[in-house]
Amino acid sequence: MIPLFEKGQETGDFTTSIPPEIMARTAIQLYLGTLMSWSTWAHSDSLGVIRQQQLNYA
Repeated sequence: MIPLFEKGQETGDFTTSIPPEIMARTAIQLYLGTLMSWSTWAHSDSLGVIRQQQLNYA
């Protein structure tokens, strides 16, 4: 996943003030947190709704 952020930094799509390793780790943690929230607490919410809620708090 790190090459994705490195390429984004090279093209100016991502900031260069944050190392690509940190961006990758944060993206993975956000993804895993979304899945955990959805699987444990979201009785009727769709995964898309939970993902949007997580992104609103990030």
